[in-house]
Amino acid sequence: MNEEILNQILASVQGLTVQVKSVKDEVQSVKSDVQGVKDEVQGVRSQMNNRFDALETRMSNMELKMHDLKEEMKNLGTDNISVKQAVIETNKVVKRIEQTQESHERTLDLLSRRSIDQEAEIKRIK
Repeated sequence: MNEEILNQILASVQGLTVQVKSVKDEVQSVKSDVQGVKDEVQGVRSQMNNRFDALETRMSNMELKMHDLKEEMKNLGTDNISVKQAVIETNKVVKRIEQTQESHERTLDLLSRRSIDQEAEIKRIK
């Protein structure tokens, strides 16, 4: 009977051994799957880091361009003031020219009348 019990125990142990081996295989498979997931997550993380780096670079470039645009706007404001001043000065010169021209026109008109009067006087004297 001892032998029969030993055979039963042996059969049970062998069954347990098969089950343990099966569990070990499943654990190994799970470990492999977990490693695959880790690798995939690492790949995604790497891609995200690359994208973030690219975005940061683009943002930096945009900030530089914005700064340059602000400087250009300031310069345009300064240039605009200079242009306004030049226009004001030009308007003053044009007004002076117009006034001078009007004065000359009055003088020419007066001289023209005198000339006509003198011609009439000369004709009358003849």
